[in-house]
Amino acid sequence: MDQGFALFDAEDCLLLANKRYLEANAPLAECLVPGTPSAELVAAARQADHAPGAVGWVEGSAGGYAFALPNGRHFEANRRRTSDGGFVLAWRDVTEQRAAERELARRREASFQSEKLTALGELLAGVAHELNNLLSVVVGQSLMLCEDLDDPTHLRR
Repeated sequence: MDQGFALFDAEDCLLLANKRYLEANAPLAECLVPGTPSAELVAAARQADHAPGAVGWVEGSAGGYAFALPNGRHFEANRRRTSDGGFVLAWRDVTEQRAAERELARRREASFQSEKLTALGELLAGVAHELNNLLSVVVGQSLMLCEDLDDPTHLRR
């Protein structure tokens, strides 16, 4: 199972946990033994600057939540009460998914910027073409005037 999983009894004490749960919570290894209350695990996590949501039921939080470990890994968790009054905690690593989402957002932004530059280039090319048409008339008329003028002062102007 690639998810972290832990089962707590009706008194909110740890009953069992899988390998992934234990690995992610390695800084608290001495506390992660069956019979340890969830509140104690959460307090130990806070004291160790570890994510409290990774180890147990954090009071005041909803059933689904997200947390990050100090090593930079990000997780999405779900916590549900069991029929006997305990709860199940399961979470999955979403670090790669979030990195892919950030990369996709970066690429979308780059594409958007590229489209804006393309549109600006097309607009400027159109404006330059329109100005060039008018300037061609002015230059043409000036050349025709130069051919008809004999006065050097007017010719220079």
